[in-house]
Amino acid sequence: MRRLVYEHLVQAAEIDTQYADDKAVHDQKQQALQAEFAAQLKTVLTEAQYTRYTNLAINLLADSSTHKQP
Repeated sequence: MRRLVYEHLVQAAEIDTQYADDKAVHDQKQQALQAEFAAQLKTVLTEAQYTRYTNLAINLLADSSTHKQP
C-alpha cells in the first residue's frame, strides 16, 4: 500500500512538472492518473474501505470547489 501511494505521488509530481505550462493536458493526465490509482486501490482495499475512500474523495472535491476564489 505504501509503495502504491508513493508511486502515485511521484507520478503526480512528474505530471505537475512536465505539464506546468499546459493546464488542459495537465488536468487530463492527472485525471487519468487518479482513475488508475483508484482502480489499483480497489484491488487492494476491502469493499468498505474503498467505499470510504470514494466518499472522502467526493467530499474533498466538493469542498475544494466551494472554496475556489474567482
